[in-house]
Amino acid sequence: TVSNGFALELCVAVVEGSTPFGRPYTGCCSKYLESISPCSDQTTSDGSDIVRLWIHPGSFSNLPLDIRENPSPHHYFTTPVLYVGAGTGIAPLRSLILEREAIMMQNGATSISSSATTVEGNRDGNDDNILVFGCRSKAKDYYYGEEWEEFVKTKRLRIIPAFSRDQKVGKLYVQRALREAGGGSGELIVQHILEHNGAVYIAGGSKMAR
Repeated sequence: TVSNGFALELCVAVVEGSTPFGRPYTGCCSKYLESISPCSDQTTSDGSDIVRLWIHPGSFSNLPLDIRENPSPHHYFTTPVLYVGAGTGIAPLRSLILEREAIMMQNGATSISSSATTVEGNRDGNDDNILVFGCRSKAKDYYYGEEWEEFVKTKRLRIIPAFSRDQKVGKLYVQRALREAGGGSGELIVQHILEHNGAVYIAGGSKMAR
């Protein structure tokens, strides 16, 4: 619980759809989580929100946390990180971003207020943390959007969104958004890996590898 100094957050999209024969279906786990009722407070168990779970180590490791010799709030770490996520895959990437944010705060770093906007590929923003996030619609499933917008305003994050269903022509996925960022032709990813020796973390569905 938060009162004990620990909180566990879940980012879950309820699985719903219909089979080729028109029969509706839902995901067992996601639908169950949607149906449970929270307790009225931290000390009672009058709700149905008792969920037994196990936490296993994830596949992400060795998050770069070394600090530059002369850091600034938007160029703070020796190794920049590029995060590529789609849908609820943003959840583990958010934990990595917040971990680096916590390191900055622990070491007394302060953010810089800026008039920076959230335009795709904003080159005046943060190069320490670059997030390429994809979802269907900004209005419906831009998970943690307000949080990202605040980080961008204070130059603690550079975000490249890909809202696939919001396009007038065709669809925009994270692969194309990443390829077209920074001048196009994959310039951003080339610079990030080859010139800046950056790290890359990817989370999402298996189709993202195509």
